[in-house]
Amino acid sequence: MVRHYEDPIALAAAQAMRPKKYLAYLSLPIDLPTPTYPWFRFEVSLIANTLRAEDVEQGVTSDMVIPIYPNTHHPNTPRQPIYTVPQFPFPNCYHWVRNDVCVRIRRKVVPYDDSAAIKVSVVQHMAIDEGFYDDYDRLDAFAASNMRSPSPPPVAPPATRPTSLESAFACSQTASTRDRRPESNGSRNAYRDRDVDSLPEGPDDVDDSGPGQPRGSFATSLAAEEASSAVGAVADIMRLDIFTFNVDDTVELLPLVNLWFEITEHLTAETVPSPTEFYNECDTIMQIIHDARERVPSIPPPFIDEDVEIDFDALGSQDVVTTEEYFKMEMDLIARGDAARRAAETEPVPKPTLDSVDSLQAMASLDPFGFHQDKDAHLLPLVDFCFDLTDHLEEGDIPSPIEFFKERDEIVS
Repeated sequence: MVRHYEDPIALAAAQAMRPKKYLAYLSLPIDLPTPTYPWFRFEVSLIANTLRAEDVEQGVTSDMVIPIYPNTHHPNTPRQPIYTVPQFPFPNCYHWVRNDVCVRIRRKVVPYDDSAAIKVSVVQHMAIDEGFYDDYDRLDAFAASNMRSPSPPPVAPPATRPTSLESAFACSQTASTRDRRPESNGSRNAYRDRDVDSLPEGPDDVDDSGPGQPRGSFATSLAAEEASSAVGAVADIMRLDIFTFNVDDTVELLPLVNLWFEITEHLTAETVPSPTEFYNECDTIMQIIHDARERVPSIPPPFIDEDVEIDFDALGSQDVVTTEEYFKMEMDLIARGDAARRAAETEPVPKPTLDSVDSLQAMASLDPFGFHQDKDAHLLPLVDFCFDLTDHLEEGDIPSPIEFFKERDEIVS
């Protein structure tokens, strides 16, 4: 992460670090898997083998966790654990609330083989977020109460449950971790802010103001606000830069990590490091980068890791998975996870929405991809479509919709 500075002080400090291997859940990919990229941004959720580290200033308590089966322990109200396929190898692990981090995962010479990966279905992926709803409400209430107090202590912004787009945008904007980390992150944010200020000037920010609005001004009417919101949403998507067309001057501050799917070959239930140790490592490397940039501010951030080799023959030999095959694999994963959950339950538990194969199959019956033949399709009206309205209709000749329904009934009969 500091090699491009060619700074012996920074290089020695980085080499003196002893980074550990951490357990993480790959939550959200940010970059498209283009074969020639040297690394890919991912949002990951760090896994711990203890209860949550408390943060009194932000209202975070130790019970803000979700167990990963076969772990079912929760210190207060029982919480539905997260079920993986195959079963998770460690009996003592948890997801922590506000514990996401954006990293750069380094590519390997040959493609990753995820056959040894521990996976969750889309239903269980949703269950992680849903399981923290009560905690997000508690954190929101805590932040609101502190904001109303006469002399509120420094607190994080309200912990409203983030959307995937917000998470991805934060990943593209922040330097190390988002503000949902276990401990106070003032020092880390200070490093990040100073680093961003000291970077070489890049392209101007995208102007996300509405059409005709001065840069940074607020819309003064409902219509203008809606237009500004739409333009801002598009700008947010473009800022994700999934095609990496733009040079991100802050990308050097994102942790660059290696990835292994073979969990038990690298960790045991007792040796899983705490996520707080990872954040401490991030603070250390960010301070090293900040100091290096102070010494050599003219060095541009690296866009490509020159040391990464690519086996193009191996890439070309990969089998292509069709959309239908993908959905079949996902349905199989859901079925296996659902079976594991049913086998593990000792008492009947009300099923969350969509937490069954039947309910997902009902959604799949909509068949938006046209995989299946609908025996009643011939009863749907078959029509021609024209865009040039004035070539076909005049203002006084527009038929009533009632006439259309009568025609439909006649042809169906």
